[in-house]
Amino acid sequence: MIITLEKDVAVDLDGIVVDPYTPLCKYHNDIYKTHFTKQDLHSYNFEKVFGITQEEAVDEFHDFMFSPYAEDIMPEEGAVEGVNFLLSRGYNLHVVTSRAHAFSSKTYRSVNTFFPNKFASIHLANHFAKVGKKINKSEICSRIGARILLEDCLEYATECAASGIRVILLDQPWNQTDKLPELVERAMSWKEIVEKI
Repeated sequence: MIITLEKDVAVDLDGIVVDPYTPLCKYHNDIYKTHFTKQDLHSYNFEKVFGITQEEAVDEFHDFMFSPYAEDIMPEEGAVEGVNFLLSRGYNLHVVTSRAHAFSSKTYRSVNTFFPNKFASIHLANHFAKVGKKINKSEICSRIGARILLEDCLEYATECAASGIRVILLDQPWNQTDKLPELVERAMSWKEIVEKI
């Protein structure tokens, strides 16, 4: 039997390689005088946590991304080392993020600041956007030939797994569930991610 390694890996951005949620909570708290932390985000759709509408959540995230608070987005714990390890093993890494096209320049700048020359390509799926067409992550993975996705959103993990893409789901407060779909496995840290690949 011949075993081939899948060398193209799709990597989500927010919640996998960078953490926008800690500064987003600070932004929300400073405006609304609340006390949310990243650990309080029990839903990927943070409007359910903040008690606002989806439209208000989209507006708030857009405002946050163009505010000085977004300058505090930092790498997730272990992400820099994990990315470097995967590259040393010959993997081709591609950012596949749900971020809106409106954040293209900020996304490229963030990736190039923390992960210079580490990703072969960057793809924005344009979800939660004010304008433009949204693209499924599974479609992007198929287009770039990625058979593995590193993800934090259970909804995207489920969608990609249904298309035959293996997903490693980094444990986050918003992706808790009793049972994971077939082809989706949980990793508690970046150390576990690299072990599972």
